[in-house]
Amino acid sequence: MGLLIDRIISSNINSLSIIGMAKNAGKTTTLNFIIEKFKNMGIKMSVLSYGRDGEDIDAVTKREKPKIFIPPETYFATAEKAYLKSSLNAVLFKKTKINTLLGNVNIYKSNKRGGFVELVGVNTIKQVKQIKSFLAGKSDLFLLDGAVDRKSSAVPEVSEAFILATGAVVGTSESEVVKKTLNTIEKLNISKTEDDYLIRTAEEIFSNKEGGKRDIVVYPDNTYQVLKSDFSYKNYNRIGKITANNDIKAVILSGALLNSFLKIFASKSKFREREIEVLVKDGTKIFLDYHNIKLLKKYDIKLRALSAMKLIAVTVNPATPFDTYLNSEIIVKNIKKGLNKEAAVLNIMS
Repeated sequence: MGLLIDRIISSNINSLSIIGMAKNAGKTTTLNFIIEKFKNMGIKMSVLSYGRDGEDIDAVTKREKPKIFIPPETYFATAEKAYLKSSLNAVLFKKTKINTLLGNVNIYKSNKRGGFVELVGVNTIKQVKQIKSFLAGKSDLFLLDGAVDRKSSAVPEVSEAFILATGAVVGTSESEVVKKTLNTIEKLNISKTEDDYLIRTAEEIFSNKEGGKRDIVVYPDNTYQVLKSDFSYKNYNRIGKITANNDIKAVILSGALLNSFLKIFASKSKFREREIEVLVKDGTKIFLDYHNIKLLKKYDIKLRALSAMKLIAVTVNPATPFDTYLNSEIIVKNIKKGLNKEAAVLNIMS
């Protein structure tokens, strides 16, 4: 696991998200390892959870969960009642306007001993950005603990890089875990478009909040057509018809890329000679299953992002809460083989 710390340091980043593919994939164990190592190195940290983490008992398995350790003199954000029931002593740094059932979310700074606390209360990217702005310049590394199924906690707006936690809870066999993990990485880690015009056009259209969500069809001469996005079959079919009847360069989606859209879009564009680019804001906006990912390649549809996400490492937990185990060596080896990139792949139990 020392390789994990080396990768984080060599990446020269100030913010990092740890996201899990499922509950009990080892996300909190990975987070605590990073916190412990950086504490010993004298690196100042700020810690935040997108969702809820650090509770005593898992709501699903009813078993004890790993607690989140806050090092001495470390900034963290949580709901007031969650802090009061913890054993951690801290000073109030700043109150926010984020209201929860457990009281207002506050930012605290731990004392010289540190301790364990439940992190809860932040549930939107807007709130994460708000907390992060309050903590600007207060630490060397901003750590964001991403909630299960909220991979948006790794978006470039709030995090320069991310670590993906996977493991035996993801599948019933080593091959299934590998396949699902690589499929997730392929979506999250898509490349940024190299077309500056498409980036500028998207930023200009998306920054106008008055018109609501819009999709953009871009033609080869760099003219474009703006369509209202309502995630309906009717709108998907409209974009498909434009693609079928016109020579187009790209489609820029303001929201998610769904299986239902891709099926219509691919059927309309499969006989085109020009390679078409489909752009999303980032990899968290892609909700395609394994078969539709392959469909993109079959019909020469190039999937790109307006902002790229940087994967630093994949951590593997070979155990489940129900005392079943998979072979971590097989999982690690085949994820490495499938990635063929700089990201480290590590067994968190070793």
